[in-house]
Amino acid sequence: ARNSEELMRTHEFRKENIKEMELEEKDYFEYDPNEPERYASLDPDYMFKFETTFSSIKWGIFVGSLFALHRYHRTRDVNNAAHWFTVMSFFSFFNIWVSNSIQHFISDYSVRKSVSLGQRNEFQ
Repeated sequence: ARNSEELMRTHEFRKENIKEMELEEKDYFEYDPNEPERYASLDPDYMFKFETTFSSIKWGIFVGSLFALHRYHRTRDVNNAAHWFTVMSFFSFFNIWVSNSIQHFISDYSVRKSVSLGQRNEFQ
């Protein structure tokens, strides 16, 4: 009896036993302008959940500081140096953050895709 149960459990994953997934009826383009979760991805709790945000802030401040020191050394003007620091810190932060986020997304997506394909091909 135990062998037959294990055999049935093995054969339940055969291709002919797997049913097609039924799609749920949902309108993905339905838009509610009063949705409370509309800008949830811009909350600080969500933004600072990822390590790439901290790393990007550190590198942005570092690059902005280099530009500010260079501008101060060339012009001896604190206002000019502060301007270059803020502009280049934000510009560097944004570029590094986008680059790291895309890199994280691509690596995460490729790992999930390969695991999914491996699981799918296992029972064919």
